[in-house]
Amino acid sequence: MNPSPFRLVLFGVLGAVAAVPAQPGWGAPIPIDTSTEPKQSPAVALNDFGPNGHLAWVSGEEVSVATFDSVTRAVGTPTKLFDGTGFCSQCVDDLHLHADGLGDATAILQIATDPARTQVVAFRFASATGWTTAGRLVDWPVNNLTVDLQGTLLGNVYVTVTPPVPSLETTLFHAPPGSSTYSAGQALPSYTPFAVTGFGAFPLAANGLHVATILEGITQRVMLSSGPGSAANPDFPIGIAPTSTYSIEHLFDLGGNWTIVAASPAGLFARTRVAATGAFAAFSPITTRVASPEGPRLGADAAGNVFVAWQDATLGTLWLKRLNRATGTWSADVNTTLVPTDFDLAVEPTTGRADLLVALASGSLVSLELSPALTVNAEVIDTGVRAVRLATDWLGNRLAIYTALGAAGTSSVIARVFAP
Repeated sequence: MNPSPFRLVLFGVLGAVAAVPAQPGWGAPIPIDTSTEPKQSPAVALNDFGPNGHLAWVSGEEVSVATFDSVTRAVGTPTKLFDGTGFCSQCVDDLHLHADGLGDATAILQIATDPARTQVVAFRFASATGWTTAGRLVDWPVNNLTVDLQGTLLGNVYVTVTPPVPSLETTLFHAPPGSSTYSAGQALPSYTPFAVTGFGAFPLAANGLHVATILEGITQRVMLSSGPGSAANPDFPIGIAPTSTYSIEHLFDLGGNWTIVAASPAGLFARTRVAATGAFAAFSPITTRVASPEGPRLGADAAGNVFVAWQDATLGTLWLKRLNRATGTWSADVNTTLVPTDFDLAVEPTTGRADLLVALASGSLVSLELSPALTVNAEVIDTGVRAVRLATDWLGNRLAIYTALGAAGTSSVIARVFAP
């Protein structure tokens, strides 16, 4: 992998800018970027079993990062990860962030270097070195790539890059635990399963509508599925909802159970695989309320119970359901009555409580807590908010990042910490 032509600005974390108060609840807003550049693409990742959490965001031509200490609940001083000033104008199209159970983290940027060319660049965080560049994965003569970053608890990192041209191939990259070196790209041709030791694969649909990289917990088995009608590997069948599909979301819980939810014009369809038996339930509708094309959000607790949140495509309201893993049954639909402009969902591993942050058109940011019994507690915690992302960890911490509008159209990036 060759170094990229843009400037990489990589500094260590310079202390802490704020820590959460000793009292339980949401701490005060922590402004971590108040520059005049437009802000977008906030991202957050928490390491369940280690000390390091991470925040990242795009500000004009720059990408900045900050660390979070799960024990002290301190947010570190922001540093620049990437600076495209003089090289490109607002060219970071996509930002992905992942933290593993070893204390390491990965950031993936999609950068439009000119109107007809895109680079995908990887960065790696290690406790001993901070953030460093891991290299350029692709430099292709096309824009608007679909990039997916997935990682395992034990540190394997997988990146898929899909061009918006059906005749071109999705490419898979892999970095082993503790390494900044990615494998050469593994092409995944349409309708041709690829075979790599330890992996299973599905053929890709010819139209390239949707690609999801799916990792089976710590066994690092990778599968790829694509839009409606794609074939399945008979060794590990998945199937697709029996209607036109907007998007597919999935998760593996710590027990290895696999939950897949497909958003379609007919509603939400779900399919689950129980780790103990390896058996797949059939894809079946869990609600007829039509989800928006942006797709649902999923989260699971340590016992494998799953929450799904989605925005009704017709009414605009935010709805939720819960899967009881022990009984295999879904709850009734829960209407929050909120109409979000953006929202995110995280589920606390130990308490089983679902946490949501919901940004409204008025700019209000609403914090929702749902118990396993689906009782709801809500409070407004900020105003002027646009985009929001949320994560939780085993200690009960919640870490949020969001963009907020200021005076005269300026925007800022805010971090927020919830102490249990």
